[in-house]
Amino acid sequence: MKKGYTLVELLAVIVVLSIILSIVSINVLKYYNSRRQNDYNNIVSITIENAKVLVNTNTKISNLVNDNLQKKEENGETNIFCNLSYGELVKAKLMDKDTKNPLNNKIIDSKSYIKITVDSDYNYGYEFIYVDDEDAAYSDSDDCLYVE
Repeated sequence: MKKGYTLVELLAVIVVLSIILSIVSINVLKYYNSRRQNDYNNIVSITIENAKVLVNTNTKISNLVNDNLQKKEENGETNIFCNLSYGELVKAKLMDKDTKNPLNNKIIDSKSYIKITVDSDYNYGYEFIYVDDEDAAYSDSDDCLYVE
């Protein structure tokens, strides 16, 4: 009687291990992508909160935002907004200039901005706009604060 495994038994073990490995690797990738998305969402939340702090505590910036929004309202514009550049947050030392976007591992450029809107009840809304292309020029003529 021979001791050992047949070729069929070895192949069966390899197939089972391959299936287990593929299931595990898919789940690890899903978890990794989920963590990266959560990290990005956290950076966006922090950026928006810091934009609120800057607008509410810096008189110069607050006046610029309010003047711009009021000017648009007086002109009868219905889409009233103002853009605050990420660079302004860096300049105010509320954000680091080398903060990376976890989704693509690129540094968040000062061309990214926070769009500040106002509704009919004068409530401000904040939305972070990430500009991915490093060569993209900031072309919105309706901005109020943009720093390169």
